[in-house]
Amino acid sequence: MQVRKLDTPDNAGNSHRVTLALDSQIAAHATSALSPVENDILNGTRFALAWRDDEVANFLDQTWIDGWLT
Repeated sequence: MQVRKLDTPDNAGNSHRVTLALDSQIAAHATSALSPVENDILNGTRFALAWRDDEVANFLDQTWIDGWLT
């Protein structure tokens, strides 16, 4: 993720620009749940960006995330 402050606000009044990059590569082995593997594709497993509180609460509670966000 990249957060950039704009020199001047844009026409909508936004003062910052955020860029989020997602890695869409397929992992060779299922060593963790960090990325999809070929079987996920073959089985039709669906992946989506987590955005609801109950989906991201455990992730955001990790100490390193708190330090990274501040």
